[in-house]
Amino acid sequence: MIINGARAIEQLREVAVEMQLAPTRAAVHVPAAALFAHFQGQDITPHLTELDAVAEQPIDDLLWWTKALKTARAS
Repeated sequence: MIINGARAIEQLREVAVEMQLAPTRAAVHVPAAALFAHFQGQDITPHLTELDAVAEQPIDDLLWWTKALKTARAS
């Protein structure tokens, strides 16, 4: 059920904050078809190519947080 999955994610966000991890809003969801193809030894390049556009924002967020937290923790 999607609602239960969303609740589980919210719980994990709270755990991540307690572990001093920085939560990000954007995410990349890898389709199950890509995972099945990988486990069967098939080429997953077509599946991953589709994710290029949606992966840009989460990667940018991750790089921003990395720089900001490195500076903050060094202070």
